Amino acid sequence: MAQRRGKHIRALLALASALLFSGLLVLAGLDAGRSRAHAAAAPIAAAADQVLAQPRSYLYQDATVRGQVLRLWGQHCFALSSHSVHQGLLIILDGQTAAEANLHPGQRVEVAGQVRPVARAELQALRPLMADVSGDTLLALFSGDPYVLAHEVRPLAGRSPQP
Repeated sequence: MAQRRGKHIRALLALASALLFSGLLVLAGLDAGRSRAHAAAAPIAAAADQVLAQPRSYLYQDATVRGQVLRLWGQHCFALSSHSVHQGLLIILDGQTAAEANLHPGQRVEVAGQVRPVARAELQALRPLMADVSGDTLLALFSGDPYVLAHEVRPLAGRSPQP
């Protein structure tokens, strides 16, 4: 009888241990899932050259892009310089103008926004922001490249030529 009771207790202890171990695995999985979701939600930081070199890696993702202003294209558009692409990376500002951000060629900036493909439909949808720029010109220059629909642009510390 005592031997039977001992087997019963061992079986119950094994079952309780298995349940406890399963619960710990579930908690570890939930914590890992939260970590991955948090990492996926964090914006990617990249240089303009990186975005232009591997556009598929950045498309439709929030990113913070660093670079130097190459050229201003009206009130809401400018390009960041690139070593690999002559025309640079197109940036379209949504919510502020280049004048409000006090942008000038040669200035080092950090742009926060979403990387998107340059396409006719994209540019037509952004027509209100580009009233002073020809969409056809931008399409001809930047077609096939990504652009950043930016909600914020910040100057970076360091030496930048003044206008």
